Amino acid sequence: MVWFLAIATMVVAEPVNLSKGTFIGAFTANGQAITVTAPSGKRWVSSEQVQREVLFRGWKAPLNSAQMAEMAKGLEADFAADVLISITKVRRGYRLLAILRCVSASLASITHLAQEQATLPSLDGLEQAVDKLAQVLIAKIPNQVPIAVVQLRESSGRFHLTATSGDWKRGMKLLFFSETKGQFNLLGEGQIVAANLLLGGSRWLIEADPIEIKAAIRSGDKAIQIFKLPREFARWQ
Repeated sequence: MVWFLAIATMVVAEPVNLSKGTFIGAFTANGQAITVTAPSGKRWVSSEQVQREVLFRGWKAPLNSAQMAEMAKGLEADFAADVLISITKVRRGYRLLAILRCVSASLASITHLAQEQATLPSLDGLEQAVDKLAQVLIAKIPNQVPIAVVQLRESSGRFHLTATSGDWKRGMKLLFFSETKGQFNLLGEGQIVAANLLLGGSRWLIEADPIEIKAAIRSGDKAIQIFKLPREFARWQ
């Protein structure tokens, strides 16, 4: 009955765009910068502008998510991205784990997180290997991030949401927000406890429990998946 009412009155929302980005750089787990080829083209703010902005603000990269969001806003971009590198000694060399994160300028949260791995016999080719991993990750940054919409909330506190795109799974963390005339208001966080794709594949039915709610969440408010950095990079969350 709950879902029948939600579907009958379903509110839909457009995805969040990742049309314009700033790339901060690539860094090891101890904060050491590694030179990589910065992305270019219409989608990206020039690396010279990014470097000037970091110097102007008196920051030292890698940045935390709040700083990355502020950086993107200051450069009139939708998101900021960087690559974080973990290096682990293994039996036959070194294992590289490259994490790419995209921080939304409007939501000040990590809304895209991806990883690639490689193994090196020695660290002599570290910079080239990191650059290769970074280019693969950058090329896969999506143009949009899917949104779920709150349809109703049970008296128990559980939220019922729907989505028309994306891949939603149990355990995903959500950031709830409202949007008015292009202004975003953060409402709190939740976690998906059930997600089902309806027959035909055009609509998701999602249930989520609240984790930390800062303001009232109502029908029509939105939710987006957010991510946490792996433990070795947690200080830049």
